[in-house]
Amino acid sequence: MVSSYGEWSSVHFPKRGIAVKVFKDDPFAIELKSRESMFLKKLEGYRHFPKILSEDDRSISMAYVGPRSEWLPEEDIQYICKALD
Repeated sequence: MVSSYGEWSSVHFPKRGIAVKVFKDDPFAIELKSRESMFLKKLEGYRHFPKILSEDDRSISMAYVGPRSEWLPEEDIQYICKALD
């Protein structure tokens, strides 16, 4: 099942609990994939962010648990911003 198509990527849900984001061959899309992968790796320890299950040159497979109904506390936002510096 395909969930969405974007200008630079598409998101597929091949089976329950897994989302696969596939990036197009455009150089800008390749750079976006690299940056998204880097940020997901830095944030995957937090419960609000998906864990990377696998990746290759054009895709990232992530755990998908559905929409989150929780809000992110201000202290968590500050902690995340400090971790990214």
